[in-house]
Amino acid sequence: MDKSDIKKQIKNAKKPDDVNKQDLGSARRIVENALSDAENGNLSGINDIFFASTKKIREISEADFLQIKARYGKIKGLLASDLNKATRIYKKAQTITGGDSEATQGRATKPDMLVELVRSKGVLFHDSDDEVFISFKVEQIDKDSGEVIGQHYQTWNIRSKGFKKWASYLFFATYETVPGDTAINEAIDTLSGIGQFEGEEIETCLRYGLQDEKIYIDLGCEQWKVVEISKSGYQVISSQNSPVKFTRSNIFRALPLPKNDGDIALLWEHLNIESKDGRVLILAWLLECMRVNRPYPVCEIIGQQGSAKSTFAKRLRQIIDPSKVELRSAPRSVEDIFIATRNNHVISYNNLSHLTANTQDALCTISTGGGDATRKLYSSSDEEVFEAMRPVIINGISQLSTRPDLGDRTVAIELPRVKKYITEAKLNDKWEQDLPFILGSLYSLMSKTLAELPAVVIDKPPRMADFARLGQAMLNAQGINKSFTQIYQRNRDRVVLRAIEASPVAQAIINMIDVEVFYKGTKGGLMERLDFHKPKYFDRNAYPKSVRGLSDALRRLAPALRVQGIEIIEDKKRHTDGYRIEIHKIEYPSPEPQKTEIEL
Repeated sequence: MDKSDIKKQIKNAKKPDDVNKQDLGSARRIVENALSDAENGNLSGINDIFFASTKKIREISEADFLQIKARYGKIKGLLASDLNKATRIYKKAQTITGGDSEATQGRATKPDMLVELVRSKGVLFHDSDDEVFISFKVEQIDKDSGEVIGQHYQTWNIRSKGFKKWASYLFFATYETVPGDTAINEAIDTLSGIGQFEGEEIETCLRYGLQDEKIYIDLGCEQWKVVEISKSGYQVISSQNSPVKFTRSNIFRALPLPKNDGDIALLWEHLNIESKDGRVLILAWLLECMRVNRPYPVCEIIGQQGSAKSTFAKRLRQIIDPSKVELRSAPRSVEDIFIATRNNHVISYNNLSHLTANTQDALCTISTGGGDATRKLYSSSDEEVFEAMRPVIINGISQLSTRPDLGDRTVAIELPRVKKYITEAKLNDKWEQDLPFILGSLYSLMSKTLAELPAVVIDKPPRMADFARLGQAMLNAQGINKSFTQIYQRNRDRVVLRAIEASPVAQAIINMIDVEVFYKGTKGGLMERLDFHKPKYFDRNAYPKSVRGLSDALRRLAPALRVQGIEIIEDKKRHTDGYRIEIHKIEYPSPEPQKTEIEL
């Protein structure tokens, strides 16, 4: 039986009719009249009949009772806690362990009470991965007057800490007792099933969302305000007016409200970058981070000690996705990297000395989209799937992206040494003062860029084509007559060439071609030939130990070596002596015409 069949059964199920509608209507009229009189200063209707009627309503609908309680608590001279005591249904909330005795029959358990209470206050739904969420309204109360001064909507994963805190508070405020961890966990399991089989399928977003060609940004504040960026400008709206449902994690931190009249040039007072090309690339990278469901270039920041690399990375993170943990240490495993994507829009790693081959492959996957899977905790068969596409920031003293495929996805910024030192306190004070204006100018630039984007066409786009189009639209929006693709490709070529310098295989091939002009033969023969052209000093762990390892290295190096002017053509057909390959300088044609697949 699939999910749709279960939903049909739930929808067509006969609802129990154990309520006398006439008595309920009478009770509601008594309560409504008494509350209306009390709100006008006449408390005579708040008597035993009122409390009995309210109790009858509470037995049928906890949601209706909560509305009555809210009105009751706002009337001068009355306390909501008194109403709670006078209409208490249960002598003591307890967990039923089983049995059919009179003591347990008709008594609600804490999980049951919590499930009913949560459903009365919020709407359960699920996403395409069957993760269940709840959206509910929160009223903002003035602490001095007790008046409602506003409201907003929040959305939480029902297994998150945010939901558990809210559910615990709601239970205590209603029943004046704590639910306990066991009751909360049991209720969550029930709510998960209800949300999955009865709730709508709605996708949630983390920090950034896209709807109808408009970008939405969760500011992360207590009021859950949202920035809406369109082609005509940006505005701050309430969460109930946002078409995108945002969820948060426990490490989420707030962005300040953006302010107008800012100048994007203010940003460069806080980032130690002098290169004009570098500034263009960083600005385009910041804008690209605001878009979703598309590849993101990896931002690599390198520089010697004293170049403010960590501060640079932290500022970028604070502009896009502030977090309790803004800069992380080196990941211990590939799984750690994918887990971080669950709670962060931006992944940032600080002071790295090197990246392993597996880590670089994982960053490539996150940059352009992909995932990983592992066994669920306490499960022998179910898998936990991690799938994401996220912006990544890495920084260190020396080059980190040493594999050409990561270099092809990287924007590398090299920082100069800081010329003038300022105390950390002064830097932070100035940053907090300027950040709202920087955000305002950045959102305005994003709006103008969106307006320019549809008209941008790139004849020969690079690998990160979406990024190149956005960068060109950004320059057009600023009235700058330059080619963003050329700026980006110059940077990309430098990164790729640095990757060649770090590869002993690439250096051996370059040395061989400089002497012999071209190679034509088997891969096994190539491995033997390269032994004569290895660099004098190299990392022996980075050099392949088999023909298969050499084949993998050649596939990765081919795009980078093409930038260096060396072409690698593989024969896809296996011959009696193995697979064959041709390597030659691009400016010198090989003895036979070039083919995608050659036969030797």
